[in-house]
Amino acid sequence: GGQQIIDFAYQTGYEYFAQQRKYQEAIYFLQFGEKANPNDPRIRQALGQVYQQMGNQAKAAFYLN
Repeated sequence: GGQQIIDFAYQTGYEYFAQQRKYQEAIYFLQFGEKANPNDPRIRQALGQVYQQMGNQAKAAFYLN
């Protein structure tokens, strides 16, 4: 169901971010998860971390606060 989609989006997005440093791909999957559940703390934390790594402090702050 919905939680499986969010789990997939998080795991795939985080893998692109943390292991492969492919930030655009990470954002694509994480935003897919965000659409399914805008309040999922893992998705928000991961998006914040990706934007932080990309130097986008404004978007990072939006997701990390």
